[in-house]
Amino acid sequence: EPDAVRAFVAGDAPQKRVELIDSLIGTEAFAEQWAWFWGDLFRLASQVGPVKNSFQFWVKEWLQVDRPYDEVVHDLLTGVSKAHGTIPSLAFLSRSHQAKSRIVMSNEDYGILNRLDSIDQFNVDTSRIFLGITTSCISCHDGEAHLEPVSSWLTKKTRADFYRHSAFFGKTRMITTWDDRSKNVVVDLIVDDLAKGYDTADDAPFFTLSENRFPRLEGESYEPAFLLTGEKPKPGENERKALARMITSHPQFARATVNLIWGKLMTAAFVEPYNAFDLDRMDPNNPPEAPWTIQPTNPELLEALAADFRESGYSIHHLMKTIFRSSAYQLDSRYPAEWKDDYLPYYPRKFVRVLTGPELVDTITRVTGRPGEFQFSGTTVTRVKQLAAPSDLGARRGRGEGAEINALLLAFFQSN
Repeated sequence: EPDAVRAFVAGDAPQKRVELIDSLIGTEAFAEQWAWFWGDLFRLASQVGPVKNSFQFWVKEWLQVDRPYDEVVHDLLTGVSKAHGTIPSLAFLSRSHQAKSRIVMSNEDYGILNRLDSIDQFNVDTSRIFLGITTSCISCHDGEAHLEPVSSWLTKKTRADFYRHSAFFGKTRMITTWDDRSKNVVVDLIVDDLAKGYDTADDAPFFTLSENRFPRLEGESYEPAFLLTGEKPKPGENERKALARMITSHPQFARATVNLIWGKLMTAAFVEPYNAFDLDRMDPNNPPEAPWTIQPTNPELLEALAADFRESGYSIHHLMKTIFRSSAYQLDSRYPAEWKDDYLPYYPRKFVRVLTGPELVDTITRVTGRPGEFQFSGTTVTRVKQLAAPSDLGARRGRGEGAEINALLLAFFQSN
C-alpha cells in the first residue's frame, strides 16, 4: 500500500524495519505468495479429493503457523490412505505416479500403473527438492566415466546406489481406484505399504519393465540404503519413515533448504541451480583436487545459516526473518563503484529479478485499479495469488480473459 510505504519511510522508530518484517511474515498474503513457490517446486496442478486444491490449503496452513519444515517433509513422504485426495500431503506422491494409457478391463488388473517407474520418480523428486541433488543421471548409468564434468561426488555413485535409495519406497503401492459403474479407473489412488519390495525381475501384479524411464538392470532385488550415508532402516522400522528421518536429520537437508530460500530472496543462490550440489566441494578446509573448486559462492555463510536453521527447529519463519533483517538483503540494487563479478560471493548489492507470473498480473491489476474476478472454491477472488494453480483461471479451450492471463503467466515463466 502506498500509504503504508510513506508511513514507514517517515517513521523514526529504531526497530521499524524489524517490526514491519515480523508483521508481514505469517500473514495470509505471505502464505499465498509462498504456496505458489512450493506448488511449483512439487510440480502440482489441480488436486483431487473432497476439497479441491486441498494440498495448496495445507501448504498455506503450515506456512502461516510455521510448522517445523522437517515435520512437513515427514508428512510428504509417509502418508497412507484409501483415497489419497483425503490426505493433502499425499498429493506429492500422487503427482509422481506413472499411469499408463492401457485399457484396464477389471479391478484385478494392476497394469495401468508402472510402480517401479513411479518409485524411481519419487527418488528423483525427493533428492532434488530436499537434498538439492539431481539423481536422474545415476538412474540410467553409473557416475564414473560419465559425470566428471558435472559432479565429483556423483562420479562415485552407481545405478545400484540409486536403486537402493529407491527401495525405501519398495513396499509402497499406488493402486488406481476402480469404478464399477464406468468399468474404468478413476484418478484417486490407494496408497499403502503392502507391496513386496523393489524387485526389477518381477513386480507382479504390477507391470515390471521400465517405460517412462531408462531401462533398469533386470533380475535384481534391492534393499533400502540412504544414498548419502549408506544407512539402512532400523529393524522393524517403516522404510518410508526411515527415509524421512534420514533426510531431515542429515546436514544436507538444512543446507539445501537454506540455499533454496536464499536463492529465492536474494536472486542468486549459494549453489545454482538449487539441485546441483556437489558434496565433495562444500568444505573450504578440505578443498577438492584440481581442477575442482569449492562450489558455494559463500560456503561459510551457507553453513552458518544451515546451522541456525537446524537450531531454530527448522523454522521457515526464522530463516526468512534472518535473511530479511540482514544488511545484505537490505542493500540497494545500484552499486556506487565499478562492479566486478568477483564481488558476487559477497552479495554487495541487491540483485534484481524478474517478477513471477502471478506477481506481474496482480501488480498490473492493482496499479490500474482493475481487479481480477476469479471463481475459486466457491468464492470470488480478485488476485491470481489467491488461486492454487493456473488451471483455476478457467482458461478453457484458449478463449476468454482467463486464457489471456494464463498466456501472460507462461510468458513470465510460470509452470502449468
